[in-house]
Amino acid sequence: MDTDHTARELGELIAQETRCAQRLLKSLEDEQTLIVCRDTDALARITSEKERDITELQTLAKARARLLQAAGRSPDRSGVEDYLRGCDPDGTLYARTRERDRVLSRCQRLNRINGGILELTRRGVEQALALLHHRATEDGTYGPAGRPVGQTGSRSLCKA
Repeated sequence: MDTDHTARELGELIAQETRCAQRLLKSLEDEQTLIVCRDTDALARITSEKERDITELQTLAKARARLLQAAGRSPDRSGVEDYLRGCDPDGTLYARTRERDRVLSRCQRLNRINGGILELTRRGVEQALALLHHRATEDGTYGPAGRPVGQTGSRSLCKA
């Protein structure tokens, strides 16, 4: 495969990955706001957008891997860096790769934060339900998994 053509194609794939990662980052930022506001309808829409972007990122990563393998390189980070050393003397593609990686790292971080917020919200709901059903913990302690230990009887404070 022609090195110039491969470099151009790789550059386009990296640019597409970056754009897709930026859309995913925006969705994750919106998701965080919606989690806090508890807008479940909008959260469902955002989840669909995130799934679309993740699927597209996976498709682009596979295309990048095939391109690198066709150029005789491994599809992992070292293969990309090895290829770029040979075809990117001014560092343009390398800079694009670093930008893509930076955006993807921000996506991973924000996704972990959003997951943590959801987990805390879930725990709060469980605690409220436990109070409604009078299942408070005996001593108010938590086990290693972060769950209350020593739950007592099941006398309900209200009826549905």
